Amino acid sequence: MAVLPQQDSGPPQSPHPLPKLGRIGAALALSGAGLALLVWGGDQALRRLYQHWQPRLEQSLGRVLGHPLELGPYQGLAWAGLRLGPSRIGAGPTDASSVAVRSVAVSLDPLASLRLRLPVLHVTLAGVRADLRRNRQGQYWVPGRLAPGVSPPRLDLRLRLADPALVTLAQGGQSFRLAARLGLRPHRRSLELDGRLRPARGGGQMALRLEGNWQERRWQANLRSQAFPLAALQGPLPVPGQLSGRLDGRVGLSWRGAQRSCQGQLQLGQIQWRPGPGGHPVGAGCGAAALPRATVGSGSQQLALGRAGRPQAPGHGPGNWPGGGRWSGPDPAGAAPRRLLGAIGRPPQSTT
Repeated sequence: MAVLPQQDSGPPQSPHPLPKLGRIGAALALSGAGLALLVWGGDQALRRLYQHWQPRLEQSLGRVLGHPLELGPYQGLAWAGLRLGPSRIGAGPTDASSVAVRSVAVSLDPLASLRLRLPVLHVTLAGVRADLRRNRQGQYWVPGRLAPGVSPPRLDLRLRLADPALVTLAQGGQSFRLAARLGLRPHRRSLELDGRLRPARGGGQMALRLEGNWQERRWQANLRSQAFPLAALQGPLPVPGQLSGRLDGRVGLSWRGAQRSCQGQLQLGQIQWRPGPGGHPVGAGCGAAALPRATVGSGSQQLALGRAGRPQAPGHGPGNWPGGGRWSGPDPAGAAPRRLLGAIGRPPQSTT
């Protein structure tokens, strides 16, 4: 009888594999604990570093803003970057406007910083509430000025609103929702703004694209309005009395020093204006005016009314409007249109 050779069964297996798994688990636990300690140590180091620089940042940034700045407490790291708690910009010495921010996230873009050879910072603001109060000179916000001989930092700041900000004009009581992105390069004295403004109540919106250089006094703006209520603009303009209607159209504006140009037109529809106490009436003895349609042309400063758009007032016919339906001169009845045109064609003020 033939005897079969014994087959090699391989190396002997341990009857108890659990100790090896336990060693692997212990190694993973130790690695996780080490990583957690490393993250915690880095977080604590960033906290101490921020607390050290916080007073200097508040002082330097507040000097540029022209308003006292209170940065919120350090709240750790997240995917959006370094997180800060509730922050506030207080009233300035020449205006009483203020801004409150629920949270701030700051991150450094390393690739863009290497490419541009300067720090590129992304700043995200959430829960922004701005209370704007006009001073005696009609200014809502007066920025600060750098000391003579001090150059602004080489920095590319890219600011974004995480959710629409609530902007309130204290004197008129108008409230708006603002969604915006801002690019600021202080060393070049330039900025870029892309924003959309909506009334807090009701429909309509206004989109604005602005870019320019405040040192060279060079600006370019594109404005697009869709059924924006004129009553919401009465406070910022300002126009006396009570104004209602809607604003539609596109217009492009550019300034270079004292020179300015304009392209496009804005349609003013369903206009109603009633002068308040001491306001300028539309015509002698007129108490109100209604304009179904009007066009603000950009080729020259004039207000053109449609054939059916001449003002009507109790006891007065269409011919009471100076110029027979087209305003282009310095007549008292054109005070409100002139203020509207002047506000549209006014360039931003220089900050340095």
